[in-house]
Formats: sequence, structure tokens, C-alpha cells
Amino acid sequence: ATSKDTGRGSEWAEAGKESAETGATRPKRTPPMGSLPSPSFMATLPSTMIRRQYSLSSFSGGEGNNQTSGSPQQAYHEDQIIAQIQELQMRLLELRNDGGSSMAHPPSEQFAPDEFDLSQSDTTGHGGGATDAMNGDTRLIVVSNRLPVTVKKLSDGSYRFEESAGGVVSAMERVRQEMSFVWVGWPGDEIDSADQEFIRSRLLQEHDCVPVFLTDDCADKYYNGFCNDILWPLFHYVPLSIVQVDGERRFDFKYWQAYSTANHLFAEVIMQIYRETDIVWVQDYHLMLLPQLLRKRTQRMSVGFFLHTPFPSSEVYRILPVRKQILEGVLHADLIGFHTYEYARHFLSVCTRILGLETTPKGVEYMGRFIDVGIFPIGIDPDKFERELGLPDVQERIGEMRRKFAGKRVLLGVDRLDYIKGVPHKLLAFETLLTRNPEWKGTAVLVQIAIPSRTGVEEYKKLASETHELVGRINGFFGSVDYIPIVFINQSVNFQDLCALYSVADVCVVTSIRDGMNLVSYEYVMCQVENHGVLVLSEFAGSAQSLSGAIRVNPWNIEEVASGLHEALSKNDMDRGLKHWKLYRYVKRYTAQNWSHSFVSELRNRKQRVDYSFASTPPLRVDIDILPWMKEGHRVILLNYEGTLAHPRALVDRLAPGETLHRAVAQMAMEPLNQIYIFSGRSKTALESWFGDCRVGLVAEHGTDYRAPGETEWRELLGFRDGSWRHEVIPILQYFTERTPGSYLEEKDKVITWHYFDSDPQFGSWQSKELLAHLAEACASLPIEVMSGYKIVEVRPVGLSRVSVVQRILKDHQGKDISFILAVGGSEKSDEDLYTFLENESELANVMNWNPTERSVVPAEQGGVTSQGNSSVPETTSLGFGSNATVGVPTVVKALSCRVGKARNSAANRYIRDCDRAVQVLRELASTVSINIKRVRAPIRTNPRSVSTEDISALRNQSR
Repeated sequence: ATSKDTGRGSEWAEAGKESAETGATRPKRTPPMGSLPSPSFMATLPSTMIRRQYSLSSFSGGEGNNQTSGSPQQAYHEDQIIAQIQELQMRLLELRNDGGSSMAHPPSEQFAPDEFDLSQSDTTGHGGGATDAMNGDTRLIVVSNRLPVTVKKLSDGSYRFEESAGGVVSAMERVRQEMSFVWVGWPGDEIDSADQEFIRSRLLQEHDCVPVFLTDDCADKYYNGFCNDILWPLFHYVPLSIVQVDGERRFDFKYWQAYSTANHLFAEVIMQIYRETDIVWVQDYHLMLLPQLLRKRTQRMSVGFFLHTPFPSSEVYRILPVRKQILEGVLHADLIGFHTYEYARHFLSVCTRILGLETTPKGVEYMGRFIDVGIFPIGIDPDKFERELGLPDVQERIGEMRRKFAGKRVLLGVDRLDYIKGVPHKLLAFETLLTRNPEWKGTAVLVQIAIPSRTGVEEYKKLASETHELVGRINGFFGSVDYIPIVFINQSVNFQDLCALYSVADVCVVTSIRDGMNLVSYEYVMCQVENHGVLVLSEFAGSAQSLSGAIRVNPWNIEEVASGLHEALSKNDMDRGLKHWKLYRYVKRYTAQNWSHSFVSELRNRKQRVDYSFASTPPLRVDIDILPWMKEGHRVILLNYEGTLAHPRALVDRLAPGETLHRAVAQMAMEPLNQIYIFSGRSKTALESWFGDCRVGLVAEHGTDYRAPGETEWRELLGFRDGSWRHEVIPILQYFTERTPGSYLEEKDKVITWHYFDSDPQFGSWQSKELLAHLAEACASLPIEVMSGYKIVEVRPVGLSRVSVVQRILKDHQGKDISFILAVGGSEKSDEDLYTFLENESELANVMNWNPTERSVVPAEQGGVTSQGNSSVPETTSLGFGSNATVGVPTVVKALSCRVGKARNSAANRYIRDCDRAVQVLRELASTVSINIKRVRAPIRTNPRSVSTEDISALRNQSR
């Protein structure tokens, strides 16, 4: 499997491999594959088609274009783009009719040799998973650190391909039967560049695998240096020492760099084979940056991530120096899976404490997306053990072992010799059992299989030495000529012997001090159908939350473990049968195949929901959604500040706009036809200090006071003057401020805000709920209302709303030639109310006192149609600013609402990714205003209604 802790005793017994690697025995399937396009085709077709068909925003400077757009005239004409798309679609249809094609993204030239041809097929029936997606079905791309096939170079220069059995691969069998399938991973060794194409072709044709080639140095630093020496111990609650045994720093950024490099290489390989209908399932802690790297390459990719290890509590996870980078990498997945609720709870807590995100038991909100978090406990393949026990050779071995241990009670342990497995704890507990219960001396025998692990690491050498010393001491003290208390097997055993031991043992003992799942307990249950053995299970193993029929113990309490062993050995047949029945029923039902099927099903459902959300709310594209509507008349631009143009902060001095934002607002305000209003919950003094030198309207304290553009005097918008309620509210707020470390009380003229941005996330949330309850009781008869927002509790006069403020502003502009209303807000209820108001044509016309027969309000989705029926979007987009903009009476008024942060259910017409992108939008508009200011100073054309392409080029050069 992809993790060290999944407890696959059968894998260790059969191969003695060092945990952590994926392995597979892949069934042969027919019919053979079809064909996929060559890399030369893949490198050309998607580069022309995908970028045009699915990323039109790259032409327009909209969402999805990572680079800052220049002048809006750099965009292609819409009709030209559509024609090109139609032509390419016809080419694609012809190619498919001729033999099929791929929708893969263009492969990187660095990592995709021209010889990489996915079209090769195999007459043996292998490789179907890599090509079945040609039929249009969803294909699953499983990504893990290791491939289920290990590639070894022999002394004669040839290569040997070894398939290995593993829990994750056997779990994938049901999924492979239901959908197309391909596996991406490291082949286990450095491959010469001259042989890479041969290895790639063999793996793809015979095993449905696509290799990621790593150098030995990169693999060692990435896998041993970072994954095994940093992430593995930390996720298992083993604190990181500042230095290693050799004196080198434990956390060295060269290991982190190798980890990042390896994840980038995985991303490059995936993008070479990815198609839009694929879903990607990333496995385990080796690839925690991969979801983010994939998301940066294509926003619509469906990505799932599953962690096979425990996820530590926030107090342990925060030790990791790169804690934010790791967390943000995982949060770009659509679905994140864990074995147990405890691990999921820790993950959500870390998201809150480290990143300050809002979470629910079902997931976490991050960058406008809701990431689902689910519980998917893995299982085993029960049929495999049942078939093995029915073999004559295994039955013969069972008989031999029963004769060998005749008259003895056998306790069995199967573990890797790893410090998280608690082997010394088990030995000490067995010693305590023989000391406290002498009746078991001469009768109880502990058979401990301890498979060597990482024998070259100093910590593991020390563990092995201590373990051997304990075994020798116990055998020397309690043993005799005809009695050996501990049978210690420091090597792997074959699968048949393991099944025989499982069947013979009266008790199975698992004393892991921290384990992701530990499937040894499941395997033991399946081999005890006749004997009804008892399971003693550590409460720190993930399987303890599922196997309620086990005797659960704390491995750190040696006496408790010894008592659990005594209880297991002393149980009567009825109790043993009842406990085993509960265990068997669970293991038989929740299999490895059920685990993979449930996760993939959930991910596919999630993909459908994501596709719907993409279709429902498109991103804002400045040159298409805004610029065409700014040709005529005045524009009213409503900008929310907190959470829209600036990230929320508690202290006023930390919320001041940056130089980039201030310059953009100032440049936009220089255009006389732009009427800009900035809404904020802060005081008049704060807003004047930030934007007082700009010709913009300011709305303070959510609308209690208002200053029009170009004016210096403030006016009360809604006439709130009664402040008698303050002496009743302030003592309550001060009480909670004193008892909530990190909170801050902001007293303004008419609104009072209690911030807890800098408080402990959970404690601050608890205190805010308690505060709301106290204020609701104390303010029931007062003319105020209590509101809760993002890490704030606010007390303000009744009747204050964003819509009422906007209505007052629009009434002040009655009689003016307004052609465009743009509102950019956040995710609060007041913002959503404003979006809904702007969509109501009749209400907006009533506020503006327009005659519906002369003017009409057109929502963003309708594109704007004049009374003559022609599109109001110009055939060629002019700049539409400055003196060249026509001031007439537009027949169409467009109202456009934009929400910062994507949401599944929003009344906004468009969305902007985040605050940084919102500032970038203002910069694009401001740069256009700057061009027009230059044009006013040095006009090129005398016709004010149109601008030629040559003029645009000249103006752009002047601006530069």
C-alpha cells in the first residue's frame, strides 16, 4: 500500500518489503487496447485547441489567466475565437472518426520525449486502462509514490519487472472493473535516460502504469530525507529532534526542495496524460503538494486525496516548518479522505488554527471552494484469506503448527520493527503477564514476527538492539529446556505460513503506539472463523474505532495491556464467539474494494457538482463584462473594502490599503464619468486617512455616514442620532474583551465592533456565541441590532443595510446619464442582498426615476439588447473613457454584480477569485484610464466615437 501503517501482514510475510510502497497483482483483461495519439500530436493539438476552447480568459485577461493583462484591445475578437474553436472541433471529430484522439493537455517538452507514444497496444490484453477513456468514459488516474511494479536493472543490462501484492492495489480491483484506469508513480530505481522510453512503453502496455523518473539523489532526499524522516514521525506523534544522530539538522531545506521537486515531476507526468473527463486520486503523504500543482495547471480537474497515516493534532502539526505549504497543497483537492473521524477532526482543527479557515464537520471553505472531508476506513480482501485457508498445503501447515504448540496458548504479533508499532511495549506486557499470573508460565507462548525496517537508520538499529535484549531477558528468566516464552522471528514469512499462524493463534496482540489503520487485526479475524480467537488491540490504531469486538488497551499502560492479555486468554467459548462474530461481520462487509469504490463514487459525484458550479457562475472578464459598457454615460462603481479589496483585519492600521490599490483607485477616480464609492465598516477618520486624497465617495460604518465624490463634508445617510443604548452595550463588550485574549473592541460614532481575529480560533468562536446570547437578551428593547460576521460581532442601529445605502446614492444621481452600475462585494448577507437588488429591473428603475419606455436595465446574463434588437456590445471594443466617451442618454443600462470568492449559491453575476485578483481588476481599469488621460493631452483622432487599431497601438506605446 502507499503507507507504512496499513498493517498488511500478508505483504510483509510474502515479500519482506519495507512497508510504504504500492504493489499490485493486476489481472489480465481483454479485449486489447485501442490507440492513443502520439506525443507530437498531443503536443500540438491541445496547445491550439485546449487553450482556446477551455481558457478563453487567457485572451481576455479574465480569471484563469495568471499573467496581468495589458490593454483590453489585446484580446481576440469574439467571432474570430468562435470560428477557430469550431474549426478545431471539426478537426478533432475527423481525427476521432479516423481512429481516436486524446484531449490531454500538452506535455512538457522537458519531461515528454517525442517518442512517448500512448498508442501502442498489447495483444495479451494488458493496458486497457490507459485507452478505454477514448470511449468518452471517466478514467481514474491513481497517483502514488511507488508503482505497483518495481523495475530492477540486472547485471547484463536488462530489466526485471516485479509485481508486488499490496492492500491498495487489491483494493483497486473493483474500480478497475468499473472504469478505465492508469497508475502513475515512481518505478523504484533510477533509470538511464536512454532506457526511459523502453521502460515507459513496457509499463504502459503490460501494467497500465506511467512512470515518474527520479534521480537517486532526488529520490533519497525526497523519500528518505523528507517523507520518512520528517513527515512520517511527525504524523505519528514523534517530535522532531533538532539534529540527527550524525549532527546534521533534522529539517534541512534541501529535503524540502527535493520534496517539492518530486511533486512537480509527478504533476508534469500527470498533465501529459490528463483529459478533461479524468479524475485523479492522489495517495498519501508523499504527494501532499500535488493537488495544488495540478489545480494551478487546470482549474476544472477533479482531484481526490487520501491520507493513509494518522493526521496529528494541531499542537503537533504546527511543529512542521512548512506547515502552511503542506496544508495549502492538500486543500486544492476536491475530496480529502481519512481512515477515521479522529484524523479528519484533527485536519479540520489544523485548517482553523493554522490558516484561520471556517470549517464544518463535512469540510472546509478555502479560496471560494468548499472542500469535502470524508471518512473512508480501508479494509482487506476477505476472499483472499478464505481461499488460502482452503488450500491443502495451508491445512497441512496448520496441522504441523498445532502439533508444535500442543498444550500451549499462542499469542501472535505481526509487526514491522518500527518504533510506532510498540513491539517493546508488547514484550514488557507479556513479561508482566507471566509475573503477575504465574499460571500462564509454561503455557502461554508469544510468537512475534518482527520484519526488519530501515536497517541502515541509527534509530532503527537502536530499536532492534533493545528489542533483542528484551527477548533474551524474558526467555532467559522464564524459559526452560522445554518452554520458550517468546518465539521471535526477525524476518518475513511466506503468506501460507502467515495464514497458518493466524489460524492457530488464540490471541492476536496489536500494541501500536500510533497507527493509521493496521490491517493485521482484520487479517487475523478472517483466519479465525473456526477458532474464534480474541483480538487485543491498541486504542491508538485506526482500526480500533471500527473493531468494537476487540479488547482495546492503552499500550503505554503496561499493566493494562497485561490485564487485557489475561482477559483474552481466560475468555470462555461463548464470549469468544460473540466477539468474533461482531468483528467478522464488520471485516467481511467493509472490504478494501468497498473502500476504493466508495471514495471514487464520492469523487465522481463531487465532480458533477463542481462542473455545475463552474457553469452557474462564470469568472469576471474585464474586456468582455465591463469595458464595452463604459462607452457612454456615467458609471456608478460600488466597491466594498473589507474582504473585497483588502483581507479582513482587526486593527485599523493593519487594514490600510497598499500602494498598488491606492494608486488604482486614484487613477480610476480621475475619470470624471466614474462615480466611485467605497463601502466600509470602519470610521470616517479611518476612511479619510486612506482615501481622502482621492475623488471617491466614502461610506463609513456600513452606511451611517456618507461623503460624495469630490466633497469634504460628511452627511448622515439614514439619520441615526440616538446613542443612549451605548452605555448598556459597552460594559458587556468590555467584559468579553477582557476575558478573550487577542480580541479587540472598536468603538465608532454609531457602530461598535468586537473583533476576535487574533484570538484562538475555537475559543474566539465559543466566546462570540456566548456574547451574542448576552447581547440578544440585553438589547431586546433597544433600537439596535446585533450582527455576526467573519470573526466579528457588531452592534449597530436598526434598519442599516447595504441596499438602503445604495438606493440613497442612486437617488442622488437621478437625472444623470448612467449607463453602467458595477458592484463588487464579498460574501456577507448584506452583499447578497445588494446583488439581488441590482437584478431587479423594476425596483432599480423606480429608484433612479427612469421611464421604462425610454430606458431599460439589462442584467449581466442577458448581454444587453437595445430597442432595435442589436447587441449593445460593440463589434470592436473601444476604450470608452475620457473625452472620447460619448455622454448621451444610453438606451440600455447594465447592472453587473461581482462576488469576491466563488460560492455555490450566490446572486452575483460574476465572481472574482480573491482580494488580490480584485485589486488586479482595478489595476486593469486604471491602466485604461491612464491611456485615455494621455489621449486627452495629445489626441490622435478627431472622431470621438471610435478608435482605430493603429490608435490603440500608438496609445499603448505612449502609456508604456
